[in-house]
Amino acid sequence: MLFEESDLLKALPEQFFAGLVAKVNAKVAEGADVINLGQGNPDQPTYDHIVEALCLSAKNPASHKYSQFRGNRPFLRKQLLVLRKTLWG
Repeated sequence: MLFEESDLLKALPEQFFAGLVAKVNAKVAEGADVINLGQGNPDQPTYDHIVEALCLSAKNPASHKYSQFRGNRPFLRKQLLVLRKTLWG
């Protein structure tokens, strides 16, 4: 089932790379020889040692936690207070 996009979603600007991909696809459809250097889509499989390291890390229970939050720095706190005063007085 498809839903109609909300007005808020419709008002968002087009994502830059979505527009770029559409332009590239149009050029390819016209027969242009395009070398894609922008998206980083791999054309080779990931090296085995990288996949093995990923699997090893994923099996480590220490990897199953949220990263530490370091957002309580004085600058951030001050800016949040300024924002709060601006929005709510």
